[in-house]
Amino acid sequence: MLEGMENLIGRRLKDEYIEKNGQFIKDNGYIVTRPDFYSGNIHINMFIRFDEDFRVSDIDGTKSYGCYRGLYNRSGSVTPRKFSKRDLAYLRRFVKNITNDPA
Repeated sequence: MLEGMENLIGRRLKDEYIEKNGQFIKDNGYIVTRPDFYSGNIHINMFIRFDEDFRVSDIDGTKSYGCYRGLYNRSGSVTPRKFSKRDLAYLRRFVKNITNDPA
């Protein structure tokens, strides 16, 4: 669990979002999102996991920096990074936009 995301646990996906993406979530149990304010060298994935009732059960992710030279040269080193306040603000906003307040 990412620090500071505890208050988002238990929120339920909005019905419109379930209608649009429900089958993917049922099959995989999660949604992956990524802030769009990074270049291609930052590899960041944020995972929002759901239970069978489409309630948020866990939020985690990975972030790393890798400098790749050329389209097919994928042998560059990768350096793990910590999530910034901006990353966490993006994720909080994203989760709040696709979920309802817990009841």
